[in-house]
Amino acid sequence: MPDCLDTLRKLKENIAKVIVGKEQTVELLLVCLAAGGHALIEDVPGTGKTVLAKSLCASASLTFSRIQFTPDLLPSDVTGLNYFDQSKSRFVFRPGPVFSHILLADEINRATPRTQSALLECMAEHQVTVDGQTRALEDPFFVIATQNPVETLGTFPLPEAQLDRFLMQISMGEMSEEEELLMIDRFISHEPLQELAPCCGIDEILTLRRKCRKVYVHPDLRRYITQLVRRTRDLSGGPGPAGRTAGGSAGPGPSGALDASGDSAYSGVSAGLISSDAAAGKSFPDPAKGPAFFGAFAGRIPRMEEGVSPRGTLALVRSSQGFALLRGRDFVTPEDIQACAVPTLAHRCLSDGISSAREREDRILTALLQTEVPTENWNRG
Repeated sequence: MPDCLDTLRKLKENIAKVIVGKEQTVELLLVCLAAGGHALIEDVPGTGKTVLAKSLCASASLTFSRIQFTPDLLPSDVTGLNYFDQSKSRFVFRPGPVFSHILLADEINRATPRTQSALLECMAEHQVTVDGQTRALEDPFFVIATQNPVETLGTFPLPEAQLDRFLMQISMGEMSEEEELLMIDRFISHEPLQELAPCCGIDEILTLRRKCRKVYVHPDLRRYITQLVRRTRDLSGGPGPAGRTAGGSAGPGPSGALDASGDSAYSGVSAGLISSDAAAGKSFPDPAKGPAFFGAFAGRIPRMEEGVSPRGTLALVRSSQGFALLRGRDFVTPEDIQACAVPTLAHRCLSDGISSAREREDRILTALLQTEVPTENWNRG
């Protein structure tokens, strides 16, 4: 672990030569890098989102590409395309910007949803499929996306499927008066970003990611993470998944009522749901009772309509491992989970209505307060 801690320390110190303050934001970005996830940096224009992303890219000896997302950007501008080469009399593939180690997707929510979706396969599976042919992306592959708040003019909200691909959503936050004065002193006569030199290479980043996967998570903490995520699904206060109540597992029977056991009363089938033609030897659903039957069947498969998805559970495990590694430990503590909960889970929190970022964060904080924290009286074995 000392080598990994040294790599993270060098990256943090190198970025600090450009970025004034923002220690927590920088640490969370490094957690994303170590955990093998992707980072979404959201804040108003002019807060240093792009500068932070470029500072990390300049600190590592990795290939780097940048895409400035605009409303007229096409999916092929991101992934690449096949074009006809007359000199070779055949189609040739021209790789897009995603074929790099670090991709900066600047102002990602200024592009249309069609173009935003071009990154789904890249981020989740580290591959690109164009015209039926799949090509693997380089390892490591790390997407740093920046976006302005949805209220900003000319933006398209990222769909839930796209948000779920980001390990963390990070905010730059407000600078103090002293930090703003220091920023003026640092940038008044020269450009620190142009003078930034790499401090680590591809082998160190790959080692960092391998070691992160080996950080120990005790079974009690795994259960704590599971309970925390499931708690976010129970905080809606209204009906839970289809055919179930928020606090129980009861489902509707064929007549729309709940049976005592909470399961659908399939005995209704023998009570006349299925009509039969004895002479012809055929049976078929009674049209008058068909809707009730299918409603009962749907109640057997609960759907998650609110809260954090199971992918968020795995994301919190990965981010907690990365945070522990950043602190120089080879095991996760409850404090690591709590530190990563809001940036990892808030943007994944599904809701019936359109909720603000603050409301999503409040739901995660409420879940933290209502979930029992494991004590320290457990053995590692």
